[in-house]
This record gives sequence, C-alpha cells and structure tokens, in this order.
Amino acid sequence: MKVPFKTLYRYNDFSGESARSLTNKLNKFQSYVYSKAYDIVCITETWLNEMINDNEILPENYTIYRNDRGTRGGGVLIAVNSNIPSKLITRHINTEMITIELDLSPKLQISCLYIPPNCSVEYQQFLLRTIHTLPTQDDVILLGDFNAPDANWSTFSANSAFSTSLCDALLSQNFMQMVSQPTHKKGNTLDLILTNAPFRLGNICVVRRERFLQSDHYPVTADLYSTSTSQSHLNTKPNEPAQLNYADLPKLSLHLSLCIESDAYITSLLATHQCLGMILRM
Repeated sequence: MKVPFKTLYRYNDFSGESARSLTNKLNKFQSYVYSKAYDIVCITETWLNEMINDNEILPENYTIYRNDRGTRGGGVLIAVNSNIPSKLITRHINTEMITIELDLSPKLQISCLYIPPNCSVEYQQFLLRTIHTLPTQDDVILLGDFNAPDANWSTFSANSAFSTSLCDALLSQNFMQMVSQPTHKKGNTLDLILTNAPFRLGNICVVRRERFLQSDHYPVTADLYSTSTSQSHLNTKPNEPAQLNYADLPKLSLHLSLCIESDAYITSLLATHQCLGMILRM
C-alpha cells in the first residue's frame, strides 16, 4: 500500500495575498493526488469551510474526513482510497485534529494534527489531554505539522516549556518519531510521523526536490504495511516476559527488517530501543 503522510499546506504569500488555502488550488491538488495514485493523503492547513463539499476536494475514489477550523485558516483532512475500509473515530473538539480507523489486520488508527505556531495556552492544554487519550493497546499513527522547531525528536527533549510537555506526552504513549530529515525549507523538521507500531511503516521519504504546490514544506511519503503482529496474534500473556527460546525468529527478523527501512531507526538509539522493546513485549 502506497501512502503519503504529508502536512501539505503552508504556502508562500504572493503579492500580499495569502496562498495557503486548499480551496484555490483544488485543480492542481487533484491532479497531483490522482497522478501519484496515493492510498491515503493527510493534509493540514486546509483552510476549508462548510461551503466546500467533500466531493469538490477529490471527486472520485476517496473517502474524505476533515476537521475544519470554522474560522479563517487551519483545518486538517485525511483522504482514504475508497477501496480501503475506513471510518471516522473522532473529530476532535478544541483541537485541530481528526482520527480515523482503517479496517486492516489488525486495525490501525491514524490521526492528523495541526499545531498552530504561537497557539494559546488553552489550546496547548487541550492538545496534551487529547494525546493522552490516544489508545496505547492499538496500532496508532499520529502525524501532521507539530510546529516544534526546538524539539530534538531523537531524544524527545526540547527547549520551550510547551515543546517539552509535548515530547513528554508523546513519549508516555510509547511513540517513536519516524521522520529524520528536515521537512521545511528553513531546515526544521516540523512535519512528523509518530507511531507505537513502527513495523507498519517503511520507505519514509522527505521529497525535497518537490515543494508541493509552492508550499514551503516538503512532501513526506511512506509505505504502510497492512498487517503486523499484535498481542492477540501471539501466545505470550500480557506483561509476561518474552521467552526468546520459543520465539518465532523469522517473524522477528521480518519486523526488524521493516523497522530498519526507516532512517529514524538507523540514526536514533532511542528509536532502536523503543522498536526492540515493542517487539519483545508483544
């Protein structure tokens, strides 16, 4: 399954007019998505409103899930190929975030999130509480524009108070950050893919040669594996230490090879520790 995880929209301004809106780029957007034949598209800063219908965004072959800001700017969207069974889980209130579920084996939750720069303390608190409500027993992918240039995602540490709290919240959910290259033209890694199931992702790529629709963010793409090994598929009991003498070593090798496809896995000792821990604790 070919999947782009992309925080697509932060456009440059031209002639004093904002060019960040998806609404005035629909033709180019549709041409791009259909030409790439992506299965899933995730977007932040859509600038959509109730006047724009879902079938105007991608007229054919996609199920649209969106959480519009309701005022000028912002907004998030996930488009899923209609051949992939999916459903809405939560259109989060007070947070620019939407969560869906893919009916794969096992099921997979995907959340798309936008954190506005210089957001209010109230928004920050809502966001942190929302992150803590994400399921820890299910496979989860959380992605989007986190706007935390001061964060070091290999160590989950940061300089500012909010970014530090954000790192702590994500680490408490046993998330691993998979994007290891800058995603913004200024050299910052703002667009992230976080997951508690790293073996379900591979071939993560920041497409630096392609600034999508004049955005100052680069597209991020990844392959999504439709199957993985979860607790229900193994014989070990919950909280029981793994008995490596009886382990399915070929399957373990497969999971390790999938993890190693990610640059973040190779470059981060923390990521390595988390990935191994997830596999051995299953």
